[in-house]
Amino acid sequence: MKLYFVRHGRANHAAASDEKRALSDEGNADMKKMATILANLGIKPKRLFSSPRLRAKETAQYIGDAVKVKPKVDAACDFNFDVDAVAELAKGLSDSSGIMFVGHNPSISAVVEALCGAQVDLPAGAVVCIDRVKPPTVASANLEWILTPDVVNSILTD
Repeated sequence: MKLYFVRHGRANHAAASDEKRALSDEGNADMKKMATILANLGIKPKRLFSSPRLRAKETAQYIGDAVKVKPKVDAACDFNFDVDAVAELAKGLSDSSGIMFVGHNPSISAVVEALCGAQVDLPAGAVVCIDRVKPPTVASANLEWILTPDVVNSILTD
């Protein structure tokens, strides 16, 4: 099963609360391009989950629109995201399915580290693809690729 982990795009720091921090202009531009690349790669997860925080929901919406999958907000993808949440949200999916999670650091990076055993510190807007071995346990997946906004911006210029 392909698992995709996305750290939300770059966000504004000024907001009424952390939950309401929106993507910055740079974050919006980055995530539009990232979504285009993901669609061009033919990535179409069966499920797309997002943290309830605005910047994550906006990130998930860009990706969902591009890959034609409606994002679902789930609190399990918030700051407390962990390997158990991955297992729970992936229940019932076949090995040929894909699932995508949009969340926050440090938890999104920590889950990738736990699943594949690689040290990872995802920059804002990065996407990781890992191939999961069932069931998800520590070091039970293979890291396939990491795509960052800097790489995407070097590929897709305005």
